[in-house]
Amino acid sequence: MILDEFALVLHLEDVYWTEHGRSSIEATLMGFAFGVLCLLATAPIHSDPSKDAPHWMVGGLIALNTSFALIAFLKGKTKLGAFGIFVPCIAVIAALRLAKPTSLWAHRRYSETKLDRSERRATLHQRRYAGLEHRLYDAIGGTPHLERGPQVR
Repeated sequence: MILDEFALVLHLEDVYWTEHGRSSIEATLMGFAFGVLCLLATAPIHSDPSKDAPHWMVGGLIALNTSFALIAFLKGKTKLGAFGIFVPCIAVIAALRLAKPTSLWAHRRYSETKLDRSERRATLHQRRYAGLEHRLYDAIGGTPHLERGPQVR
């Protein structure tokens, strides 16, 4: 229930039917996907304990995958980092890709040239996929039709 009201909690005002309300839809979708992945991780489809890998190997792989997911989070790739916790290849790809220009990773580790490249890529990505993302969120949660009201202080 709190995921549905994520925008209200984040902005501390009723913004559900505005552009800022899309964060509630995104949080709900991520929560649903996270729950499904948790179910799949706890009850693997074809698991045979007698033929599984040793515990130390599994622990090492989990630690390595978690480090890649952490790098993805630091690079500002939260969705890929979250899915990468359960699907190792996604975490590796997210960790190797260029960070978002607003991320902690980009501000701390990138030179001006690489930061400019990151900003150009983010702008291109925004132009290419923002419309598709908005149409998907509108189909799920309805089209925002209100302007954000004046700030209450």
